[in-house]
Amino acid sequence: MRQSFARRHDRLATSITVILGTLLIVLPALAVITELAVPGTDPPQLAPASVGWVWTHLVLAAVLLVVGVGLLSRLLWAYFAALGLAISALLTGFLTIPDHVALSMALMSIKIAEIWALARELNVATVQVAPEPAEAPLLGIHGRRD
Repeated sequence: MRQSFARRHDRLATSITVILGTLLIVLPALAVITELAVPGTDPPQLAPASVGWVWTHLVLAAVLLVVGVGLLSRLLWAYFAALGLAISALLTGFLTIPDHVALSMALMSIKIAEIWALARELNVATVQVAPEPAEAPLLGIHGRRD
């Protein structure tokens, strides 16, 4: 019974992590597409006042894309990067509570689920990666075999 309970949580954590990795790949690409085009211009042009924000979003999108690919590839550094991003998003969610209570609470609950899933997957990944300890030879008091 205990093993099936743990197995269900492992599958749930893996599912949430795969969804998160996929969203980290798809959403930055959509953000870049929408950020680059100024509506109503033909051909689409950059707005002169927002060029700095465009570059900021492009760099963030590239970082999120790399982290998403790393998560789907099950790379250890990607779990830590995604955890850092989720924790920072959770903390910034507290800042928006006075303006948007329901939306902030919903997004913060999603971030908590992401943090749980990433921590669970990270625990499974590090347990599986950890090498077996080598057996030490039995030594006597003076460091020699007895």
